[in-house]
Amino acid sequence: MNDPFSFILPARTLTPQQRLQAQLLDQLWESELEEFFDRLELRPGARVLVYQCGLGSDLPRLARRVGSQGEVVGVQPDPFLAHEVRANLREHRGQGIRVVIGDPAHDPIPEGLYEVIFVAWRDNELQPVPKRARELLQRLRPLLSPQGRLAVWEDRSIGMRLYPSIPILDRAMRRWQRNLPPRPPLADTLAGEFTYCNILLESARPLQKAEIPGSITGKWMDHWLSRVGPEWVEANLLTPRQWLRLQAQWEGRRVNPGTLYYSPQAIGVVGKALSSFVA
Repeated sequence: MNDPFSFILPARTLTPQQRLQAQLLDQLWESELEEFFDRLELRPGARVLVYQCGLGSDLPRLARRVGSQGEVVGVQPDPFLAHEVRANLREHRGQGIRVVIGDPAHDPIPEGLYEVIFVAWRDNELQPVPKRARELLQRLRPLLSPQGRLAVWEDRSIGMRLYPSIPILDRAMRRWQRNLPPRPPLADTLAGEFTYCNILLESARPLQKAEIPGSITGKWMDHWLSRVGPEWVEANLLTPRQWLRLQAQWEGRRVNPGTLYYSPQAIGVVGKALSSFVA
C-alpha cells in the first residue's frame, strides 16, 4: 500500500480540463515555488512532509533538496488522487519520495519528526483551502521538529486583470468575486493560527506578475476564461450575447503585443516552531 510507485487504475479519472488547469497553474508559479523552497533551508538528509500534495508536482522539487538520504512524504487524503500521484512519480523512483493516502487506519503518515511541513492551497479542485485551518495545523504541529518550519503556499483567482482592460470582463469579475465565499488574506489568518499552534510567523511574501501574450500567465488566463465564462453565463453574470462579445474582445487582446496579463495573486507563508527559540 505504501509503495509510492504501485498503481491500480481507479474507477474514475480526472477530466482533461482538470489536468490542464493543474498543469498550467503549476507552470505559472514554478520559478517562484523554487525560490520559496530555497528559503526553507533544507539540507541533505532532511525529512519533508507535503500534506494534501495534489498531483505530486512539488514532491520531486523538494526531493532534489534533501537528496537520496532524505525523505519526502506526500500525503493525499483522496485515495483516487493518491493513485494518480503514484503514477505521475514513476520516473522518480529511488529519489526518497513516498506517497500515503492519509487515512490513519489504513495508510498512516510515517512516524517521526519532519524538518519541513509544506501545505499548498491552490485555485483548483485538487488542493482546496480547508474550512478550518486551525484544526489542520493542530494535527500537523506535533509532526514538526523543534527546529522545523511549516510552509504554506496559496494562490487564488483574485487580482487578475488585463491591460488594456475589457469593461465587460471587469464588471463580470466584480460580480463573480462578490459571490465568492469571503476569505481574509492568508498572512493575516495564519499569523493568529500559527501563534495558537506555537509557531512563529517568520515571513509572508505576496506575489503577482504581469506577462505578455504567449507567456504562461497568458496561457493560464486563456484557459481560465474558457472555463469560467460558461459558468458566468449559467449564473447570469453574463448574457450569452455579452459572452460572445467578451470572447471577441479577448481574442483581439491575445494577438496584441501591447497586452499585459496580470496573474492571480499568490502568497508564500513560513512559520518556525517556537520551541527552536527556547534556550
